[in-house]
Amino acid sequence: MLAARHLGEFSGSWLRGHLPDDAWLSRDWLRGWSQRMNGPDLWALVREPEPWRHPLIRAAFSDAWAERYRRCADERPLLWDARRSLSPCVCHFDAYSRNLIGRTGPRGEEETVLVDWAFTGIGAIGEDVGQLAAASVVFEDVPAQQAWELFDGCLESYVKGLRAAGWHGGADTVRRGAVVTAALRWLPIAGWYVRWALQGARPHFLMSEERLNRSGPLFQFLIELAECAASLAGRPETR
Repeated sequence: MLAARHLGEFSGSWLRGHLPDDAWLSRDWLRGWSQRMNGPDLWALVREPEPWRHPLIRAAFSDAWAERYRRCADERPLLWDARRSLSPCVCHFDAYSRNLIGRTGPRGEEETVLVDWAFTGIGAIGEDVGQLAAASVVFEDVPAQQAWELFDGCLESYVKGLRAAGWHGGADTVRRGAVVTAALRWLPIAGWYVRWALQGARPHFLMSEERLNRSGPLFQFLIELAECAASLAGRPETR
């Protein structure tokens, strides 16, 4: 949780003043990444019932889960709209366990060193901590059964870091940013598996039949994450 607090201090330092405009910083990185990794064909594919009947997919997804996933896919525009309303700050975009190094500073203080800054640019408040929590589950550093415990703990520490940096907005805003951006980034995983099962295409190294067979808890978390994001983003009550 110390890394989450340090991420909050980093984010908070940019929320108190002007954002940098250096040309090398990425802009709207999450949307660009999503378009490269997914494309419109993915969402058209998962909206149809037939792909979910593939034997590999049926073994991992119940009909109820498939229906919930399709609804989450339909609500993605709502999440993109919500993301645009979030306060901007500089983000690393890949801050998770494998890019974080803990060390002791020269005066005995605990420090967190971030490596791999290739994606760095202008993102949203909560985006880095959402990635920290969600990616740690996606890459199996933390069991999916503990995902929400991890998410809540990281958010609490991140808010403490924001406060230490002088930002005093509402914690609900931070949760909204973290949940919405994490859902936009990682909800497609189940769709990647559907596309892989049908077409044999492997767009990501996460793909394998062995992993698919053990990913039930992960898929459940990602669906819950997207449903939570839609609720926080203002899903119409009539739906």
